[in-house]
Amino acid sequence: MANAGIALVFFASTRAWALVDLNSTTSPALHLRFNGRQLDAVPVALAALASIIVILAGMVRSIIRRSLGVVLMVIAGGIGVVSLSQGDPVALVNEAIADSIGSYQDNYSYATTVWPWISVLGAIVVFVAGAILVLQAFPDRVRKAKYERNPDEQALTEWQALDQGIDPTFPNSTPLD
Repeated sequence: MANAGIALVFFASTRAWALVDLNSTTSPALHLRFNGRQLDAVPVALAALASIIVILAGMVRSIIRRSLGVVLMVIAGGIGVVSLSQGDPVALVNEAIADSIGSYQDNYSYATTVWPWISVLGAIVVFVAGAILVLQAFPDRVRKAKYERNPDEQALTEWQALDQGIDPTFPNSTPLD
């Protein structure tokens, strides 16, 4: 579930978040498109960190898994806040225009798209996955049971008895020294 939200954030960051039209009297009109990574790379970096935490959560014990769920929820909140701040990215658009054409421009118009909200939706999915991880982290006894021997299996098989020097045909046989 968390992987689906992370993939949604990654995908949304590759789409156009701001469409800019430069209307300069000294140069032809320019139509620029800026994706989420061009405007701000923080959601992508946080999504990469969240994917690492999801991988780690499968390898650790219950207490640490729950704390990783809390960290995942905090990261999802960060992705959501940064993506929501892209709803009106005036300063970021100014910087992106300066990086694209080499100078700051005052005469432009821009429109935002729905992709920052898709990134927020991905952050919500990651947040819910983190909350589920906090609330439903399976206990360690499930993993321990996989490696414990069943009490019924404590008796030696005939081959194991022979390996230890016990004659399985005699009821009270002891190992040969």
